[in-house]
Amino acid sequence: MENGSLEERLFRKNNTPPIPWFDRYRIAHELALALIFLHNCKPKPIIHCDLKPANILIDHNFVSKIGDVGLLTTLHSDTYNMTTLFKETSPVGTLCYIDPEYLRTGMVSPKSDVYAFRIVVLQLLTAKPAIALAWTVEMAIDDDRLAQILDAEVGNWSIEETKELAILALRCTELHHGDRCDLKTQILPALDRLKMVADKAHDLATSGRIVPPNHFICPILKTGIRMTGGQ
Repeated sequence: MENGSLEERLFRKNNTPPIPWFDRYRIAHELALALIFLHNCKPKPIIHCDLKPANILIDHNFVSKIGDVGLLTTLHSDTYNMTTLFKETSPVGTLCYIDPEYLRTGMVSPKSDVYAFRIVVLQLLTAKPAIALAWTVEMAIDDDRLAQILDAEVGNWSIEETKELAILALRCTELHHGDRCDLKTQILPALDRLKMVADKAHDLATSGRIVPPNHFICPILKTGIRMTGGQ
């Protein structure tokens, strides 16, 4: 993929430029949509089982793609719902991203991907290794010092929205499947709103022009009206 993996970009391998904060919001939104698609596949839902930055690829338009489908698990259930569990006989996934309940019981569900999703989101915000990251972010929020652990290479984070995204990610970390937020009904609506914030920031950062006030916009053509000094 043209822009490598998310891991390569977050940790700036080969001195690649940092990903702007608004693109990180958008990537979180894209990942949520991709997981919802997999989890709602017919006739049988699919669990990725190894979601992590190294398996997220970035194309030339900076659109994220979930890769490494080798560990994908199809749920064998004719009466599937979001709490359905599937017994996986051999360990899959990557340490720090693996659902603790899966490690304890050997059972996977779509909520297993939700657990990994939260680690990826926290890495999008901090560009830090995954180990103990949820605890680090939670303590930073409690101590009102979240800004100190955000990726300093990014520049001007939108702190309030970033805090909201961090708290949203932490809500996906409950140890029991049933206590985790539902990706489609609880997480995605908030990500939709944050993506709108990100899109506006992206437009302002890339437009390179000043938007004229409304009274300088032609109401018919919707284009700027040129003002001259003479009559």
